Amino acid sequence: MKFNYKFDEDGFSARYYQGKASNTSILIILSTIRNDVIAKAFTEENMDTLALDVIEPGREVSLDDISFVAQTMHSQGYEHVGLWGWGFGGSIALSVASHYPDDIDLVIAVNPFHLLYQPLSIKPTSMTILYKGLPLPLLKPETKMWKQVAREMKFSHEFHTVDRYEQCLAYGLKEEMIIPVENIQCPILLISSQNDVVLPSEYACRQIVRRLQDSDYRYGARHLQYQVMSHAIIPPKAFHKDHILYRRLFQIERNYPKHCHKAREDALQKTLAFINDKWPEANE
Repeated sequence: MKFNYKFDEDGFSARYYQGKASNTSILIILSTIRNDVIAKAFTEENMDTLALDVIEPGREVSLDDISFVAQTMHSQGYEHVGLWGWGFGGSIALSVASHYPDDIDLVIAVNPFHLLYQPLSIKPTSMTILYKGLPLPLLKPETKMWKQVAREMKFSHEFHTVDRYEQCLAYGLKEEMIIPVENIQCPILLISSQNDVVLPSEYACRQIVRRLQDSDYRYGARHLQYQVMSHAIIPPKAFHKDHILYRRLFQIERNYPKHCHKAREDALQKTLAFINDKWPEANE
């Protein structure tokens, strides 16, 4: 297996991290920030990972390209290829598995939205999500909301955007924006926080679960919910790398650091248990 993948040579850009030489499964990490740090955290738990460079503000995200990467990992000899996505990356992971169910063997979506959307940031950005080369419909907050988020952050010291997305749900939601998760053909783990101030992720995960139940989903799905936790439900070692930043962004991280750390530890262990349960022969 190669260590570095370069776009000009391979059609995608990524870094490969090996957990054990005997592994037959791999997790592709989808995150807007620090995907390498998250990938390494899972590698320290003996998992093979691939930190994939596809999600950056202001660029296109192609579900086709991520499917191609999964196919490449299968061609390299991996029996199981899973997606781990956080926030916007969680929504992308669910979307890839929904549109390319034959390529994905497990999905872990951490604080995702149940639909495809234009992420809000401190600075205005644009996003296009492609499927078979064509743009998919996105929920798009109004441009003025970017300025509001930046202005309010100066006073509240918190990256609070959840109410903006809730407003968009009230007036801009269309059925075709909702991710067709019932098409997924592999186990799904959803992780959400009741105190997520970035996305209405707990609500979104409940919507995903309800949609799966209505379709008599038979591949297995679990929803982990945390109360005293921020948007940053990532492996503890990955959190520690940027703990100052996250505590500036999220009030609950400043007020309840020990509770949040405990929740992160629990989420990691339950994620690993979920993977080992669904892929019992993969990492022996």
